[in-house]
Amino acid sequence: MSSSLYVREAMVADINRQAEHRANVVIAALDGKWTVGILLALRKGPVRLAELRRLIPTATKKMLIESLRRLEHRGLVEREDLSTKMKHVEYKIPQEISEQIFIIVDGLASVEIQLRRTEAE
Repeated sequence: MSSSLYVREAMVADINRQAEHRANVVIAALDGKWTVGILLALRKGPVRLAELRRLIPTATKKMLIESLRRLEHRGLVEREDLSTKMKHVEYKIPQEISEQIFIIVDGLASVEIQLRRTEAE
C-alpha cells in the first residue's frame, strides 16, 4: 500500500472517530424520559413551568424541574428569571442551536415512522 493511500485512510478513520464522538455527545445530551417532550414544548418559544406541566401532564413537577436543570446544564435550554415582585421564570431553547435541535428531533421521528413501517411488513 502506498504511503499516500495509508495517510488518506488514516485521515478518514480519524474523521469517522470524531463524527462518532460528536454524535454520541448529542445523543447523550438528548437522553432522558422527558427531554424530547420538553424540547417540543419549547419549540414555539419561551414557556413557564406551569405551562410545561399542562403540556406534559404525565411528568411530575419534580421530574420536569430535574429535567430542565439537566437540559440547562447541557446547554439545550436557557432559564430566564423575569421576576419582579412575583416569581416568573421562563425556559427556552438557545437561538443558536434551536434549528439544529429540531432537525435532529424531526429526523429521529422520521426514522421511528420508517421503523414502524418495516416492523408492520
